[in-house]
Amino acid sequence: MSIKVSGAITQHLPTKSGSGQKGDWANASYIVKEQGVEHPQQWLFSMFKNGDYTKIATEFSEKNPVGTLVEVEYNSKVREWTNKQGQVQYFPENSVWRVETLSTPVSSGGGLGDGSDPLPF
Repeated sequence: MSIKVSGAITQHLPTKSGSGQKGDWANASYIVKEQGVEHPQQWLFSMFKNGDYTKIATEFSEKNPVGTLVEVEYNSKVREWTNKQGQVQYFPENSVWRVETLSTPVSSGGGLGDGSDPLPF
């Protein structure tokens, strides 16, 4: 089941990348804050992809600067990880599969975004 929310990007976190058993990977994360409500919620979204997507993640943050209004569709799930001592830990994850740009900040030279750029993650 996917969930859909809209709000403004308030922060881009540094893109993480590395190599694993399946090869290179990149993980871009950003925070979206709900707009126009009395008690706005915030979400931390991640876009993870195998392969060298660090450049594409950087381009996403440049095209969608802080203040950009977006609509995000994501799946909320829990990842299970067992450490070296055999202890199981759980990590919540909001995994994005679609982002539509609704509008960009005036200072970025944008206007209304058409949302036509496909999400690379």
